[in-house]
Amino acid sequence: DAIGGVVNIITKKPPQELAVGAMYQYGISKHNEGEEHIGRAYLGDSFGRFGFLLAGGYQNKDGWDLDGVLPDDGDHEELGSAVRRFPFDFNDNHSLLAGFEYSDMDREGMRFYQNLDRERDAEDKRHSYFLQYDARPNPLYNLMLRAYYSEHENDIEFSPTAQVTGEEDAKHKLNQIEGRFT
Repeated sequence: DAIGGVVNIITKKPPQELAVGAMYQYGISKHNEGEEHIGRAYLGDSFGRFGFLLAGGYQNKDGWDLDGVLPDDGDHEELGSAVRRFPFDFNDNHSLLAGFEYSDMDREGMRFYQNLDRERDAEDKRHSYFLQYDARPNPLYNLMLRAYYSEHENDIEFSPTAQVTGEEDAKHKLNQIEGRFT
Protein backbone atom coordinates (compact mmCIF):
# COMPACT_ATOMS: atom_id res chain seq x y z
CA ASP A 1 0.00 0.00 0.00
CA ALA A 2 2.92 2.38 -0.54
CA ILE A 3 1.51 5.64 -1.86
CA GLY A 4 4.31 8.18 -1.98
CA GLY A 5 7.32 5.90 -2.15
CA VAL A 6 9.02 4.19 -5.03
CA VAL A 7 9.31 0.45 -5.34
CA ASN A 8 12.10 -0.57 -7.70
CA ILE A 9 12.50 -4.34 -7.94
CA ILE A 10 14.61 -5.54 -10.86
CA THR A 11 15.35 -9.14 -10.10
CA LYS A 12 14.76 -11.83 -12.67
CA LYS A 13 16.46 -12.27 -16.01
CA PRO A 14 14.91 -14.37 -18.79
CA PRO A 15 15.54 -18.12 -18.76
CA GLN A 16 18.04 -19.72 -21.14
CA GLU A 17 15.31 -21.84 -22.77
CA LEU A 18 11.54 -21.55 -23.20
CA ALA A 19 9.75 -21.33 -19.86
CA VAL A 20 6.01 -20.89 -19.38
CA GLY A 21 4.06 -20.91 -16.16
CA ALA A 22 0.70 -20.00 -14.73
CA MET A 23 -0.86 -20.08 -11.29
CA TYR A 24 -4.39 -19.55 -10.00
CA GLN A 25 -5.55 -19.39 -6.37
CA TYR A 26 -9.02 -19.08 -4.91
CA GLY A 27 -9.93 -18.48 -1.30
CA ILE A 28 -12.83 -17.68 1.00
CA SER A 29 -12.30 -15.58 4.12
CA LYS A 30 -12.46 -17.16 7.56
CA HIS A 31 -15.89 -15.67 8.24
CA ASN A 32 -17.27 -16.22 4.70
CA GLU A 33 -17.28 -12.47 4.19
CA GLY A 34 -15.74 -12.59 0.73
CA GLU A 35 -13.72 -14.36 -1.93
CA GLU A 36 -10.27 -13.79 -3.36
CA HIS A 37 -9.00 -14.72 -6.83
CA ILE A 38 -5.32 -14.52 -7.76
CA GLY A 39 -3.85 -15.37 -11.16
CA ARG A 40 -0.30 -15.04 -12.47
CA ALA A 41 1.45 -16.10 -15.67
CA TYR A 42 4.85 -15.73 -17.30
CA LEU A 43 6.61 -16.53 -20.57
CA GLY A 44 10.34 -16.27 -21.21
CA ASP A 45 13.00 -17.48 -23.59
CA SER A 46 16.44 -16.65 -24.97
CA PHE A 47 17.67 -16.63 -28.56
CA GLY A 48 21.44 -16.50 -28.57
CA ARG A 49 22.38 -13.17 -27.03
CA PHE A 50 18.82 -11.78 -26.84
CA GLY A 51 16.10 -12.84 -24.40
CA PHE A 52 12.75 -11.79 -23.05
CA LEU A 53 10.57 -12.30 -20.00
CA LEU A 54 6.91 -11.29 -19.90
CA ALA A 55 4.85 -11.67 -16.74
CA GLY A 56 1.48 -10.48 -15.52
CA GLY A 57 -0.91 -10.92 -12.68
CA TYR A 58 -4.42 -10.14 -11.50
CA GLN A 59 -5.93 -10.18 -8.04
CA ASN A 60 -9.54 -9.55 -7.01
CA LYS A 61 -10.53 -9.57 -3.33
CA ASP A 62 -14.01 -8.86 -1.94
CA GLY A 63 -14.39 -6.22 0.75
CA TRP A 64 -15.55 -7.23 4.22
CA ASP A 65 -16.82 -5.69 7.44
CA LEU A 66 -17.06 -7.91 10.52
CA ASP A 67 -18.07 -5.35 13.13
CA GLY A 68 -20.54 -3.22 11.13
CA VAL A 69 -18.69 -0.04 12.17
CA LEU A 70 -16.94 2.25 9.68
CA PRO A 71 -14.41 2.06 8.25
CA ASP A 72 -14.83 -1.31 6.57
CA ASP A 73 -12.42 -3.93 7.91
CA GLY A 74 -11.25 -4.73 4.37
CA ASP A 75 -11.77 -2.89 1.10
CA HIS A 76 -12.74 -4.51 -2.19
CA GLU A 77 -9.41 -4.66 -4.06
CA GLU A 78 -8.44 -5.24 -7.68
CA LEU A 79 -4.81 -5.31 -8.77
CA GLY A 80 -3.41 -5.84 -12.24
CA SER A 81 0.28 -5.84 -13.09
CA ALA A 82 2.64 -6.50 -15.99
CA VAL A 83 6.43 -6.84 -16.22
CA ARG A 84 8.69 -7.08 -19.28
CA ARG A 85 12.45 -7.71 -19.41
CA PHE A 86 14.65 -7.67 -22.52
CA PRO A 87 18.35 -8.47 -22.04
CA PHE A 88 21.06 -8.43 -24.66
CA ASP A 89 24.47 -9.98 -23.93
CA PHE A 90 27.22 -8.33 -25.96
CA ASN A 91 29.59 -11.05 -24.71
CA ASP A 92 30.22 -12.92 -21.45
CA ASN A 93 31.35 -9.73 -19.70
CA HIS A 94 29.00 -7.01 -21.00
CA SER A 95 25.20 -6.95 -21.08
CA LEU A 96 22.31 -4.56 -21.47
CA LEU A 97 18.92 -5.04 -19.78
CA ALA A 98 15.78 -3.02 -20.56
CA GLY A 99 12.52 -3.34 -18.70
CA PHE A 100 9.01 -2.05 -18.11
CA GLU A 101 6.68 -2.46 -15.12
CA TYR A 102 3.02 -1.47 -14.76
CA SER A 103 0.51 -1.83 -11.94
CA ASP A 104 -3.04 -0.59 -11.40
CA MET A 105 -4.70 -1.03 -8.01
CA ASP A 106 -8.28 -0.03 -7.19
CA ARG A 107 -9.66 -0.10 -3.62
CA GLU A 108 -13.31 0.55 -2.73
CA GLY A 109 -14.79 0.66 0.76
CA MET A 110 -16.99 2.58 3.14
CA ARG A 111 -15.59 5.37 5.34
CA PHE A 112 -17.08 7.80 7.83
CA TYR A 113 -15.74 11.02 6.30
CA GLN A 114 -16.73 14.63 7.03
CA ASN A 115 -19.66 13.48 9.22
CA LEU A 116 -21.20 11.18 6.57
CA ASP A 117 -20.97 7.51 5.58
CA ARG A 118 -19.31 7.59 2.14
CA GLU A 119 -17.99 5.09 -0.36
CA ARG A 120 -14.31 5.74 -1.01
CA ASP A 121 -12.69 4.73 -4.32
CA ALA A 122 -8.90 4.98 -4.47
CA GLU A 123 -6.97 4.12 -7.63
CA ASP A 124 -3.17 3.87 -7.79
CA LYS A 125 -1.39 3.53 -11.13
CA ARG A 126 2.35 3.09 -11.50
CA HIS A 127 4.56 2.54 -14.50
CA SER A 128 8.31 2.54 -14.80
CA TYR A 129 11.05 1.96 -17.36
CA PHE A 130 14.73 1.22 -16.93
CA LEU A 131 17.87 0.58 -18.95
CA GLN A 132 20.79 -1.14 -17.24
CA TYR A 133 24.35 -1.85 -18.35
CA ASP A 134 26.40 -4.52 -16.53
CA ALA A 135 30.12 -5.12 -17.03
CA ARG A 136 32.60 -7.54 -15.53
CA PRO A 137 35.96 -6.51 -17.02
CA ASN A 138 37.69 -9.18 -14.92
CA PRO A 139 36.66 -11.56 -12.09
CA LEU A 140 37.55 -8.96 -9.41
CA TYR A 141 35.46 -6.01 -10.68
CA ASN A 142 31.77 -5.41 -11.44
CA LEU A 143 30.15 -2.28 -12.84
CA MET A 144 26.42 -1.53 -13.06
CA LEU A 145 24.90 1.64 -14.54
CA ARG A 146 21.12 2.14 -14.58
CA ALA A 147 18.81 4.88 -15.84
CA TYR A 148 15.31 4.66 -14.36
CA TYR A 149 12.03 6.52 -14.82
CA SER A 150 8.91 6.00 -12.70
CA GLU A 151 5.51 7.66 -12.63
CA HIS A 152 2.89 7.13 -9.93
CA GLU A 153 -0.60 8.58 -9.86
CA ASN A 154 -3.35 8.18 -7.30
CA ASP A 155 -6.93 9.36 -7.55
CA ILE A 156 -9.37 9.36 -4.60
CA GLU A 157 -13.11 9.93 -4.91
CA PHE A 158 -15.97 9.83 -2.41
CA SER A 159 -19.67 9.19 -2.97
CA PRO A 160 -21.54 11.27 -2.00
CA THR A 161 -18.97 13.79 -3.22
CA ALA A 162 -16.69 15.31 -0.60
CA GLN A 163 -13.91 17.85 -0.50
CA VAL A 164 -10.86 15.57 -0.16
CA THR A 165 -8.45 16.72 2.55
CA GLY A 166 -5.37 14.88 3.73
CA GLU A 167 -5.67 12.25 0.97
CA GLU A 168 -4.96 14.45 -2.01
CA ASP A 169 -4.91 13.18 -5.57
CA ALA A 170 -1.27 13.09 -6.52
CA LYS A 171 1.08 12.49 -9.41
CA HIS A 172 4.76 11.77 -8.77
CA LYS A 173 7.59 11.34 -11.25
CA LEU A 174 11.09 10.11 -10.60
CA ASN A 175 14.13 10.17 -12.87
CA GLN A 176 17.11 8.38 -11.43
CA ILE A 177 20.59 7.39 -12.51
CA GLU A 178 22.43 4.86 -10.43
CA GLY A 179 25.91 3.40 -10.61
CA ARG A 180 27.72 0.74 -8.63
CA PHE A 181 31.29 -0.48 -8.79
CA THR A 182 32.53 -3.42 -6.73
